[in-house]
Amino acid sequence: MPPPFPATKISATILDFGEPLLAPLGGSPPLDVMRAALDLIVCVWNGHVLAMPCWRQPDILEALEAIMRASATPREVRQAYEQLAARRRERFAGDARAVGEWGLVPNHEGGYSFRCDARKPPG
Repeated sequence: MPPPFPATKISATILDFGEPLLAPLGGSPPLDVMRAALDLIVCVWNGHVLAMPCWRQPDILEALEAIMRASATPREVRQAYEQLAARRRERFAGDARAVGEWGLVPNHEGGYSFRCDARKPPG
């Protein structure tokens, strides 16, 4: 049985999880920069979630880690991955929600808001 789900919205959890990558971008980064950061954040999150026993898909995390070990992966990306992986283990290890569809939508302040769907493990 999966652990109980946190009361926080998955979008807020992902932004908290990704804070070490997002904070240096400042308040209004270009859309492509924000999207690239969130791509990595969601990829790391989902890789770790799907490796949980309730999801039974450790091969996804194994593939992600192999990509991070590859010499073609930029050092900055590897460092960001390690930072996020440690943060996941330390602060979010029990959260079994995966991120489904996600996107950045324009908000009334002229910026973008992060929206995403939470997916629960099968069963």
